[in-house]
Amino acid sequence: MKFRIPVVLALFALSVLSIWYFSLDDQRRTEKVSDYGLVFPDLIEQINDVREIRIKSFQNSVSLTLQDSVWQVSRFENYPAQPSTVSNFLIGLAQMRKIEPKTSNPDKFAALDLAGIEIENSLSIQVDLLAQDKRMLASLLIGKRRQSVRNDLLTEFHVREPHADQTWLAESGLIIPAQAINWFDTEILNLDEQVDQVTIESPTNQPIRIRRDPQERENFLLEDIPESHKIRYQFQLNEIGGIFRQLNFEDVKRVSDWESAITVTARTTNNLLVSAEFGAGELLNFVLFTAQALENSTPEVIKKAESLNKIWLGWKYRVSDVRRETAELTIFDLVEPTEGFSNSN
Repeated sequence: MKFRIPVVLALFALSVLSIWYFSLDDQRRTEKVSDYGLVFPDLIEQINDVREIRIKSFQNSVSLTLQDSVWQVSRFENYPAQPSTVSNFLIGLAQMRKIEPKTSNPDKFAALDLAGIEIENSLSIQVDLLAQDKRMLASLLIGKRRQSVRNDLLTEFHVREPHADQTWLAESGLIIPAQAINWFDTEILNLDEQVDQVTIESPTNQPIRIRRDPQERENFLLEDIPESHKIRYQFQLNEIGGIFRQLNFEDVKRVSDWESAITVTARTTNNLLVSAEFGAGELLNFVLFTAQALENSTPEVIKKAESLNKIWLGWKYRVSDVRRETAELTIFDLVEPTEGFSNSN
């Protein structure tokens, strides 16, 4: 015991010394950060004045506008953005704080990816926030970035105002959704254990009707199995049953020139009916969705159906090839002849 205690104390003292050593620079930096202040000192008070967001790079551009209290993404025919994504972006920019000044030599801007978005293959990103009258509230070039050495939840950015020579190392929780699709919550629907029945109908094929197996809830049963046939692959039935599980869109457009080819309908255990109309021809991966609260539905289900229809009305969503291929399954994809029987008999 007399030997172990000094060793433990020595290790403890060393760890305290290490913490003091590595935090001293951070402490000095924190003091300087408070002196340097915010990148945009007035932006927090002006956030409610922002009416347009523009994010540009050499190869890409994204713009959002605020219309009737809804942020809309121009690239996707003004489909509504996820409110939390927009608010987090604006707050992250407003709270961006200068850590230390960097180069003011234009010849060195490229090394920090701050040469500007007009330079071929430049990695600079320019963010502009505009008011209703197109007045510029904030404009910033963002270059190289890395995780903050002081806080794992923050990011360090090299930044420069477009018409300024001074560059800065800044810090913020800012996340930049550089692609237009990243501004959305792309989940259309997520029905899983609630699904009780699914039907696939098309003008050219026999309808497919499946229902959840009451004994083995993870599986589905096929109704109206053709005579002298059996289920070929159980997993295909389960894929149909899960067609509305974690369903996300890859593209979205306003409805026009629509012709339905296949309709998939799911009924849940709480009497919510969801229908997906797959388009014909080149629009086969696009889907129109509707929801309906069936008889004896609870007020919660009625409210959910109304909420879903409000989101979906007037839009067609492109889903993955896998979902489309599931909707295209026919009854004879799901069954095979029993032993001793052939279709030629």
